[in-house]
Order: sequence, then C-alpha cells, then structure tokens
Amino acid sequence: MVGVSATFFVALIARPVERAWDQALGDPAPAATTATTSPPSATLAPPGVESPSVEPPTSEPAAEPNSESPSLEPEETTDPPGPAIAEAPTTAYLSDLRALKNSYGNGPYSIAGKTYDQSVRKYCGTPSSSSSQVWPVAGYAKFSATVGIADDEQDGLDRIAHVSFKDQSGNELTNPFDVRLGQSHRVEFDLKGTVQLQILCVGKDTKTGNPRGLFGVVMGDARIDQ
Repeated sequence: MVGVSATFFVALIARPVERAWDQALGDPAPAATTATTSPPSATLAPPGVESPSVEPPTSEPAAEPNSESPSLEPEETTDPPGPAIAEAPTTAYLSDLRALKNSYGNGPYSIAGKTYDQSVRKYCGTPSSSSSQVWPVAGYAKFSATVGIADDEQDGLDRIAHVSFKDQSGNELTNPFDVRLGQSHRVEFDLKGTVQLQILCVGKDTKTGNPRGLFGVVMGDARIDQ
C-alpha cells in the first residue's frame, strides 16, 4: 500500500515538472517537408483520338564562321598616258625634213639673183646615172617651189636641167620642164594621194642637147602644205 502511494505521488509531481520543462525549451519545430513538383501530366486524349506527339524543341546549329577570307580584287590602275604623237605641221619646208633617198644639201641658195633661205639641192645626172630624190609627203595636199640652177654652181655653164616630179608609183605630178643658169621656174601641184615625192633631174648640154650631168639644181623654198 505504501509502494503504490509513493508511485502515485511521484507521477503527480513529475507531470507538472515535465510541462514546465517543455514550456521553457519551446515546442520542437515541425520537420521541414521537402516540396516536390511533379511534372505536368500529359493531357489524355479522348478514346479513339490519337494524342498529338509533342516533340522536344530543337535548337538550330550555330552558323559556322566563314572560314574563307573575302576575295580581294586588285584595284584598277590607270596607266600613265603615253607620249603624245606630234601632229604634222600644216606647212613644212623640205629643208626641215629628212629625205628618204639621195639628199644632196639644203640651206639658202640664190637663183637668178634671188636668195631662197629654205632650199634643197638635187644632183643632176645622165639618163643612165640619174636617180630620184625621195621625200615623205603623206598627209599633205600641195607642193610649191622655185626651181633653177644655183647662181654659184661651178658646173652650171652650158647645162640644162630637165626636172620632173613623180609620185610613189612613178606617175607624173606635173609636166616636166627645162631650166638654165640665170633662169627660174615656178612650180605648184597637188599631192593628194601621194605619200612619197620623187624629184628627178637629167642634165643636157645646151649646145648639142646630149646628156651631160654632174651639176646640181635647186628647189628654192620648196614647201608642202596640208
């Protein structure tokens, strides 16, 4: 009887003490629950209807950088202009040109007492030894000169100069003529279609008319004009 009473007494005292102890320490916090998120459930299609297939999104591959370097075209360059081609003068003296064949002298010469500063000289031979003096005249339209034997020609006595003018094909450009020492003959003719001018002279004896060369004839101020 005594043991039962003691036990009951202890239980009565322990109960309040336990409550006081719990209040002092506080109630233990409830255990944290981990929230889980379930994936969305797929929508079920009604019976007899196929469910649409849901494909995962596809990502387009990143564009590859262009490994080829851009082609560099060479810059256009402009060549420096070449030397300008000099145009032929509208008027030219034969003495300022270079004969293509048989040049025999140029400069001032006196014919029948008159001096012609821009003159050329042509050798007179015989029919068997005569040769033409050739001049470039392409692009020119007219020839003019005063023809005669130079006043100071050593072998001019008793000589006649038979003078003719021809083109590159041997065609006469004007009528041939004779001239003696102390005389002059003015000549003018067209050069159209002529690219090379031939001047010929054959000498003759004034008394006999026989061939006699070895002297010169002068084209005083011989010029060509366009």
